[in-house]
Amino acid sequence: KDFFSFCGKITNLSITPVSGEANAEKSATVTFEKETAAKTALLLDNTQLGKSQVKVSTASTLDDVAAKAGAHTTSE
Repeated sequence: KDFFSFCGKITNLSITPVSGEANAEKSATVTFEKETAAKTALLLDNTQLGKSQVKVSTASTLDDVAAKAGAHTTSE
């Protein structure tokens, strides 16, 4: 969370292991209050955080974010 906090106000953060292995890579979904904060966060793509490489990309839609979090959505 600290890594992205300077970009702007974070409204939601979820971190999920990519697999069930003990040292598995983790995937995070960060939601910002403002679009400008998200655009700033995209500038952090391919940066180093300790020993880890950070990859930042944008979610296509809120449904994509919900799906990654394990939620099921329906459209009418």
